Amino acid sequence: MRAKLIKDTCLYASVLISLSFASFAQNTPWWELHGAFQFTNSQTGQVQDVVNSVASFTGSPSVNVETRLNMIGWDFSAQENTNSWFGGIVDFSGGYGSKSVTLFPPKGTPSVAKFSPALFTMGGGPQFSFRHNERIQPFFRVILAAAYSNLNPNTSISNIVNAKFPAPSTSDTNLALLFGSGFDYRLKRYAFFRIAGDYIHTFVFEKSENNFRVTAGVSFRIGNK
Repeated sequence: MRAKLIKDTCLYASVLISLSFASFAQNTPWWELHGAFQFTNSQTGQVQDVVNSVASFTGSPSVNVETRLNMIGWDFSAQENTNSWFGGIVDFSGGYGSKSVTLFPPKGTPSVAKFSPALFTMGGGPQFSFRHNERIQPFFRVILAAAYSNLNPNTSISNIVNAKFPAPSTSDTNLALLFGSGFDYRLKRYAFFRIAGDYIHTFVFEKSENNFRVTAGVSFRIGNK
C-alpha cells in the first residue's frame, strides 16, 4: 500500500511538473515584433561648436547654447527568443527635434541660426525576460549600436559653415551603447503593451554624450517555443 501511494504521488507530481513546464513554454514566443512612439532627451554638444564658428565668422558675440534637447520619434525592434528568459533583439530608432539660436552681429539685424537635429540608432544585443507572470512581464536589455547624428542647420548657417576651414562637422556616425529595461502588459494572447526606458551613450562628433529615451507601444508575439 505504501509503495503504491509513493508511486501514485510521484506520478501525480510528474504530471503537475509537466503541465507547469508546458504552460510556461506556451508563454514563450518565437518572435516578438515591437513598434513604439519615442521621447528622447538628447545631448547635442556639437551645436555649441557650430554656433561658435558662425558667431566668429559674422563677428557676433559668443552665445552659450543649451545642449540638451527633447526629441520625439519612433522605435522598432524584432526579438527572437532562444528560451523562456533569453533572446536576441535588433532595435532601430529615430528621434527629431528643433533648436534656434539668435546671433547679434555688430552690424546688421539679428539673425537666427536654426537647427533640426536628428538622432538615429541601429543595433542589437541580448534581452532578458521574466515570464513568470502571464499578465506583466519585465525585461532588461543591453544593445551595441551605431548612432547617426545630423544637426540639419538651415541653408544660411550651412553656407557659413562650409565657407570656413576647417569647418565644424554637422553630421557624424559612431558607436552607441544602450542599457534599458521595461515591462510588457498583456492586452490579448498575442498582443502586449510595452513601455521601456533606455540610457543611450553615444560617441558622435568625438564627444561622449548621454541620452535618455522612453518608448511606449505595442508588441506582437508570433509562434510558441
